Amino acid sequence: MNDQVHPFRSPSARDTYLSWYDEQAEKWPVPAETQLAGTSFGNTFVRVCGPHEAPPMVLVPGDGETSLAWTLVVEALSAGYRTYCVDHLNDVGRSVPTRPVKRPADYVQWLEELLTALGLERVHLVAHSYGAWISSLFALAHPDRLQSLVLLAPPTVLRPPVGLMVRAILYGLLPFRFYLQRYMYWYASDCVRDAETRTIIDAMVEEQLLARKCFKRRTFLIPTVMADGDWQSLRVPTMFLVGENDVSYSARMAVRRLDRVAPNVTSRIAANADHHLTLCRPDWTSDRVLEFLSVTADTEL
Repeated sequence: MNDQVHPFRSPSARDTYLSWYDEQAEKWPVPAETQLAGTSFGNTFVRVCGPHEAPPMVLVPGDGETSLAWTLVVEALSAGYRTYCVDHLNDVGRSVPTRPVKRPADYVQWLEELLTALGLERVHLVAHSYGAWISSLFALAHPDRLQSLVLLAPPTVLRPPVGLMVRAILYGLLPFRFYLQRYMYWYASDCVRDAETRTIIDAMVEEQLLARKCFKRRTFLIPTVMADGDWQSLRVPTMFLVGENDVSYSARMAVRRLDRVAPNVTSRIAANADHHLTLCRPDWTSDRVLEFLSVTADTEL
């Protein structure tokens, strides 16, 4: 293994983080198989659930998240689909990189190689936030590999407000619990209103604190907003989901833009929801995804 890009600072740091990770994984609600899928960028950890013969669905989490981000929706999604929940290769989790991701095209290559390593020809691709940016790039480059595309709060529709950018920069620089929690409570304002999901947000804060101690610093590629022409050239059935209180951008302005430039994209706004749709509105999110895939399947027939 190339020590220059190994994700952990030391063997003890690896053991500390993975012990915490595995403890969180005990909350996974359905039987799962796990595997490391090899790509030219390293081994990607994948958590696989659902019937073997069911249509494949690949779920890609957001920045700073792992496959465990799908804990509250995986039971519903894996009832009728073979779900492949991914740990990012260039982030926290159990994936092990062997070379760095340096440009957006590297993410596209990684995802294409991952599907091939998993033996998946065409899939339903469901992704959140940063993962939705990667998935959008993949859909533009490899539409033949996708049955459908579901984007949860992607950063590809509108530019974020300056206030969010400033807070995010401070979030990345300040290693203090009080600031990380303050940022996450602001970013996940609907989640923290409920005791159960507030516990999950608190766990995300703890993971970020632990990750900063255990992982080497990684290169972060800033996601880009898709041009009108990119949205119009999408040749994959696509759905856009966003919470009405998402601070990344105005949900209604985002829907208006897509209605104008890409009317074939199905858009839905979740009431009483922030950026973390799978946490604050898990049932709504899984229902919308399954309804969309059902309609997509009927259309293909």
